[in-house]
Amino acid sequence: MSNFEKGDLVVLNSGGPVMTVRDVDNDTSDGYSVQVTCDWFDKADQHHTATFNAEMIEKGGSRLRGSTL
Repeated sequence: MSNFEKGDLVVLNSGGPVMTVRDVDNDTSDGYSVQVTCDWFDKADQHHTATFNAEMIEKGGSRLRGSTL
């Protein structure tokens, strides 16, 4: 089970925009890792949605400190 919940603010481990968790799929019975669907807006205010393996993102943490939300 992942420690992500709907509404959490997250970032990719490699950096990038602050994203909001939309959904968490904790079902790993199919052999895949926990999947986290996130929403964010780019600098042009375009909405994006993508799904990431939970290992690819982090909740809160140092990357969010000082970010403009």
